[in-house]
Amino acid sequence: MREPANYEIRASRHQPLLLQVGFPGVDFTGQDFSFQVRENKESAATLIDLPKGAGANAVVVAVAQVDGNAYTTITIQASKATMEAIPAPAPIGSDGNFYYGLKMSGFDIMTGGFILLAAANHA
Repeated sequence: MREPANYEIRASRHQPLLLQVGFPGVDFTGQDFSFQVRENKESAATLIDLPKGAGANAVVVAVAQVDGNAYTTITIQASKATMEAIPAPAPIGSDGNFYYGLKMSGFDIMTGGFILLAAANHA
């Protein structure tokens, strides 16, 4: 069994999330994707649950040809409102330490820490 890639995501609590991950030489056309953030690895409840699709809260998959080879770009995007809906950690003003998983057709392909950064500016 292959282990998923491990990558830490650092995101601002009061800004939209926009993260792009490239997969050179891979064509993920037709695959189902989802992105979930949980309090920890074992939590049943999700804090963010983004399906494959379009819009402000989605996992967007694009496949292009680069020098004759497939290149898949996965864009994970969550609105400012979605980010602010994640419960603030205690004490207020501290960064939140959560866990995420990017799934392809039900299997984790990327996992790791999801650090929600506290921000002084709520604009």
